[in-house]
Parts: sequence; C-alpha cells; structure tokens
Amino acid sequence: MKRLLSYLLATLFFTLFGNGIKSVQAQDEQTRMFDPTDPVVIYDPANPPELPPAGEVGKWVKTNRLNWNTSSFKCYIYKGIPFRLKYPLNYDTTKTYPLYVFFHGRGEYGSIYDNEYSMAHGGQVHRDAVDKGKFNGFLLYPQNQTGGWSSTYLTIVDQLIEDFLIPQAKVDPFRIFANGLSAGGSATWAFSIKYIKLVAAFTPISSATSSYINGVQNYKYTPIWHFQGGLDVAPTKL
Repeated sequence: MKRLLSYLLATLFFTLFGNGIKSVQAQDEQTRMFDPTDPVVIYDPANPPELPPAGEVGKWVKTNRLNWNTSSFKCYIYKGIPFRLKYPLNYDTTKTYPLYVFFHGRGEYGSIYDNEYSMAHGGQVHRDAVDKGKFNGFLLYPQNQTGGWSSTYLTIVDQLIEDFLIPQAKVDPFRIFANGLSAGGSATWAFSIKYIKLVAAFTPISSATSSYINGVQNYKYTPIWHFQGGLDVAPTKL
C-alpha cells in the first residue's frame, strides 16, 4: 500500500511539475549559449556547421573579411540570421546591461557564413569603446543576405532581443539603442518605429525620407539623432 501511495504521489508530482522542470532545463541550456568565452571558429567550406533546431539560437562561424581583429564579437545564428555579439567589459550575469544594435548598409550583406563585413563601418570604434570602458554594454550586429532589411528580418531581430538576449543574456529592456547607415539607417527607422516600446533611442544615418513623418505622434518622446550629410546621395538629402 505504501509503495502504491508513493508511486501515485511521484506520478502526480511529475504530472504537475515535470514540464516546468524541462522548461527550466531548456532555459539553462540556452543561457549557456551566450558565453563570453566562446571561441570564434573560422568557416570551413569542407566542414560547414549544422544549423540549430528551429527557433533556437546556435553557435556559429565567421569568414575573415576585415583587417582588424573581430574575435571579441562572438558568432551566433538565429532563424537564418547570423549575428555577432560583443559582451560588456567584465560581464557579470547578475547585472543587466544596455544593448547597442547596428544595422549594416546595403553593400555589407553576405551569406550566412560571411558575417564579418557587417562590422566594416563603425565596428572597430564600437569595439574599442567597450574595451576602454566608454560603453559598458552589448554590441549586436545582425547580418542579412540581401542587402535590404525586410520586415521579416526586423521581426527576427526583435524576437532575438526579446526572447533571448533580455531574459538570458541579461540585456536591460529599458536601454536598447538602434543605429545603422544607408539601408541600415532605413532599417533603424523601421525597426524603431515598429518596436517603439522596445527602443529607448535611435540614431539613423543617411536614410532621410518624408515617410518617417507619418506616425510621428507615436515616437515624439523617443530621443532621435538623425544624420544626413550634404554629400549623401543614396538617398539624396531632403
């Protein structure tokens, strides 16, 4: 009788709490996905990496394209978008940190294995700012494969931030900043307007169009610093 009672109690426990235990274990595994000590692996066409299961973040590879060392930007991939992530200086998982998202321009796109050129403009300066303690936060460089940032791309970047980086990497949801140039400047506008409750401030570069006036009431309280030089011709100045 005691054995039967123990069996019934054990069955009831796992019925009620088993899924919760599995959920915690799955979250722990994903948390370990974001590790500032991750090695940076060079892409080998003869031995390509396996994509992670659908809906999960996976460790990834890079192709050398730049003349400076990008190895402090770790390599990951999510839903077909490779991204580089630099951790804060002296990263502490008991604290939260701001996140700086950079959208590259049309000329810096590449395949899922060619994810270094996205950092050609600004990446070295941003890296040095973190390493020298001028910005104590994350740097996120997503990479697209077409040159343009479609709504689908932007949705995936939002999911990456909200579903993974905020709860697991300890990004501060109230200190997320967006920046980008040219096509990435347009993406900065589109992303920040679409997810206005997510983005605390944004600084688009060379991407001015009158269409951004529409809906200005929705983001009139969000700090925006827009850059459009007189020599910018793609797009032309207003």
